[in-house]
Amino acid sequence: MVKAVSLMMFVFPLGVSVAQAAGTLDGMGNDRSMLSTGDSQLDAGSVGIYGPNIEPKFGTASVEAVASWSSSCTPIRSEFTYSQNFGWRWAISGSSAWFDCSIQVPQGSILKAVGVEVLDDSASADVTMQIIKASFLATDYTDLSTVSTSGQSSTPQYLFNDISADNVTMDYRQNSYAVRIALSGDDTTRFRGVWAVYQRQVSPAPASATFNDVSSAHPFFQYIEALAASGITSGCDANNYCPDDPVTRGQMAVFLSRALGLHPWW
Repeated sequence: MVKAVSLMMFVFPLGVSVAQAAGTLDGMGNDRSMLSTGDSQLDAGSVGIYGPNIEPKFGTASVEAVASWSSSCTPIRSEFTYSQNFGWRWAISGSSAWFDCSIQVPQGSILKAVGVEVLDDSASADVTMQIIKASFLATDYTDLSTVSTSGQSSTPQYLFNDISADNVTMDYRQNSYAVRIALSGDDTTRFRGVWAVYQRQVSPAPASATFNDVSSAHPFFQYIEALAASGITSGCDANNYCPDDPVTRGQMAVFLSRALGLHPWW
């Protein structure tokens, strides 16, 4: 069974594994009756979408996604207690029920969007999702974008935040990034899974050239410099790249092995 999740112009086919309910508690002690929605794809047991089933791709043309369970998220306040079942998390007492979920996508990629599976059955409170950036040694974080649910519904929903227009380049050398989810102080608001959608890009051209025969005015300067900075090429000699020379099969093997980080397990 396949669930298609649409995000603006992006569509991601995500595999969903659905287990059949078997009484109030299953063999692991999870209470299925608490999460019944009438939709077999959203009921407890539809957990396959949070596993490593989204194939990684290469190149700058494709949009990719990583996903994780709510169990990977950290409660960041001591003023509340929480509970969980079938991956869902919710507060059961206290205030400031906040969870931080780390965003881990490739260095230098563009963060396009974040999505969270939520349940908002509260008549007075909403589920709020922030994308935050914390710079190292800074005293506070930066709120990159915030969205919230609107209205009350007993059916789980996907809360998406499309920030593709903001052109957020992920720089882990100086920053860390997280999704902050704020819930009410009871089980009427919950969350279960988090997605981060990203797109790879080629690094910007440096100010000075690495090779004598590839100046900053060369049409392929940015791309040749990216290969050199990534350790994929060291040029044709100590000072030159030889951009117009043909590539041998041996040189191609070096390029591909270094680019893909080939290291078979044996």
